[in-house]
Amino acid sequence: MDKTKEFIDREFENILLFAKKIASIPSPTFFEKDKGRFIKEQLEAIGLQGVQIDEVGNVIVGFKGLSSREIIFSAHMDTVFPISAHLEQKEDEKHIFCPGICDNAIGVSSLFFLSKYIFMHKLPLRCPLTLVFNVCEEELGNLKGIRHFFGHREIKNVAGHICIEGHQIGRLTTKAVGNVRLSIRIKAEGGHSWRDFGNPNAVVLAAALIMELMKIEIPQTPKTTLHTGIFSGGTSINSIPSEAAFSVEVRSSIQGIIDSLCKKITDVIGGFNSKGCEVLLSKLGERPCGATTDKGFINIVRDAQKMAGIEPEEDMGSTDSNYPMSKGIPSITIGITKGSKTHTDKEYLEKEPIRKGFQQLISIAEAFEAG
Repeated sequence: MDKTKEFIDREFENILLFAKKIASIPSPTFFEKDKGRFIKEQLEAIGLQGVQIDEVGNVIVGFKGLSSREIIFSAHMDTVFPISAHLEQKEDEKHIFCPGICDNAIGVSSLFFLSKYIFMHKLPLRCPLTLVFNVCEEELGNLKGIRHFFGHREIKNVAGHICIEGHQIGRLTTKAVGNVRLSIRIKAEGGHSWRDFGNPNAVVLAAALIMELMKIEIPQTPKTTLHTGIFSGGTSINSIPSEAAFSVEVRSSIQGIIDSLCKKITDVIGGFNSKGCEVLLSKLGERPCGATTDKGFINIVRDAQKMAGIEPEEDMGSTDSNYPMSKGIPSITIGITKGSKTHTDKEYLEKEPIRKGFQQLISIAEAFEAG
C-alpha cells in the first residue's frame, strides 16, 4: 500500500491535469478520433509499446500475465456534447467544472494512470490485463466500441471486465438496465394552412400518437420507463405539416418486459395508419439486459473498494457493462469520484474523492498479481 500511496500523492495533480486536458478535446459520440489519437500518443510517451487503435477507434494497450484468461478495464471517451460546445473550465479548491469532466474525463484519466502504475512497477500479473479507451458509449452510439472489442475476443478467455465511470464513487453496478430506442415518423397530406384547412396534420397526429403511447401500462416492479425525448415537424407557420417525427425509449432490467412494451407500441402504431397518415417505425439502437452473478469477481471489487475506504453500494445501471453481461462475462461498473449535473454545461466533479477512487482501481489490478 505504501507504493500506492506514494504514487497517488506524486501523481494526483497530474491525474487532474490529464482529466482537464481530456475534457478540453471535443469528442461527441462518433467523433472521438482526436481524443483517441492524443491518448495513444501519451501512452507511448510513458514508454508503453504495442498501443493500438482498432477499426472503430478504441485505443487498446495490454499487459502480459501468466494465464490465458484476461481481465479487461475500460473507460469511454465520448461525451454527449456537440463538437461546437464551449468546453469552459473553472476550478476552485474542491471542484473542477467543465462539460464532460466527470462523465467521463476523470474515468479516462484514471485508466491512463492505472496503465502508468502497472508499467512503472512492472506488476507481475497472474491474469493478462487489457485496458480499453472505447468509443460510442453515449447517446446513439449503441455501445459500438465495447461491442466491437468483445466481438473480437474469445469469450471463454475473458475472466472479467471493469467499466470505469467518473461519477458515483462506491457504485458496484452488477445488473444492467437494458433499453430499446425507436424513431417514429408520421407522414400526412399537409397543405396550405388556409386553403387546405382540414387536411391531416402530421404534427397533430404525432402529438395524439404520443398521448396514446403514454397510456400504455408500465410495470412498477422492476422499475420500467417509457419516454419520448425528441420531437420535430412542420416547415412554416402557414403550412399544414406533412411530416413529423419523435423518439421513444423503453428501459427495464428485464428483457421480456422491454420486448412486451415494444410489441404494445407496435400495436398502437398499427391503429394510426388508418387515420389519414402513414406511420413509419425504425429502431435507433438497443442495450441488452444482463447481470453479474460471479460472487468471487464481485468480492474482488468489493474488497478493493473497502480497502480504499469506500463503502460499496450494489446497484443497477446502463453502461458499457451491459454488453459483456449479456454475453455471460462478469462485468462491474465502478465510479471514481463524486460529481453532479452530468450531461449539462454545469457539470462538475469533486477532487478529493479521486484519491480513494483511484486507489480502488489499483487494488483491483493488484488482486490479479501473480504470487
